[in-house]
Amino acid sequence: MRVKIVLLLGVVALSGCAPTTKWAVGDSSLVAAEREKQMDMAFEMQMNEQCRLTDVASTVLVGAIDLCGEKVRPIVGIIWFSKDELKGPMREAAIKRYNLTEKKLVVVDAGKNWPAYKAGVRINDQVLSINGSMVTSMRQSAEIMQDAVKDKERWPINIIVQRESKEISYAITPQLSCEYPVGLVAQDVVNAYADGNKIFVTRGMMRFINDDRELAMVISHELAHNIMGHIDKKKGNRLLGAIVDGVAAAYGVRTNGAFGNAAGSAYSQDFEMEADYVGLYAMARSGQVITDAANFWRRMGAANPGSIQEQKGYFSSHPSSPERFVAIDKAVAEIKAKKAAGKPIIPEMKAEQASTVAEKPVE
Repeated sequence: MRVKIVLLLGVVALSGCAPTTKWAVGDSSLVAAEREKQMDMAFEMQMNEQCRLTDVASTVLVGAIDLCGEKVRPIVGIIWFSKDELKGPMREAAIKRYNLTEKKLVVVDAGKNWPAYKAGVRINDQVLSINGSMVTSMRQSAEIMQDAVKDKERWPINIIVQRESKEISYAITPQLSCEYPVGLVAQDVVNAYADGNKIFVTRGMMRFINDDRELAMVISHELAHNIMGHIDKKKGNRLLGAIVDGVAAAYGVRTNGAFGNAAGSAYSQDFEMEADYVGLYAMARSGQVITDAANFWRRMGAANPGSIQEQKGYFSSHPSSPERFVAIDKAVAEIKAKKAAGKPIIPEMKAEQASTVAEKPVE
């Protein structure tokens, strides 16, 4: 009885807040058509952002190969997909956008600084064959391409595509690139991050940046995190702290993971500053203009006033935006001085790390 009374009171309360005007109710078929149109627009926007990200990333990843050590690989730099592999709410929009059929492989992305684009391959091209082998699925084509890229005796790789009604043959020679793929994340938060193997940039960040130079700076910063092994170092620090937590627990002391969390946060600000520094060198080596690069952090500070204040405390993960601005401005001057003196454009390393970076000057 009490439950019925509560439910009744709830219904009465909700009905008291109901709208009082008579608005025009949309026709369900028109709503469905509009939903499809908006999904098409969402897919188009997302693919445009991904292609822009790939274009800029291709420049950075190729230009910074001398900083990436052993994490480089030859690539063709082309992404395609077919109808069979598509899933999710944008599947129909993708099928319509690229006119996909069951066994049709269509190029959806090709970085402008990578071999496929330079050879002439373009978005919307249908891939027909690779080195004489007809391709009909994502898995099969990926295996054929991987085998061809690994075997230099099979270079240049011959790709035949169909563009409108014409079949075109391209000879593509793979090019070395840093082995850190860059992907777009469908989140509105202004962020970018690295996981040690890949680089991720959110759609919120894509909208925040002013131009491709700022995007190159963001990518270069995350690339530097991977180059310098920051993620693995953080994991190692956290593990050491967790061991202390375990020892404390053995003696009956509950730490609730405090040592693991503290150790995992150790050097976080230093890692960020180092990523700014090494990232700026990666950016310079890729041919980007680094003058006024620090202004990005002025804008970031203006958009996030909390970051302007000095970031104190052991658990503060990022330096303040003024600290980053001043440090980057100093690094820009350092790089310009090296260029003027004809010196190698490589970061200044501690003695025990100097041998890990190739001393190859930028042309």
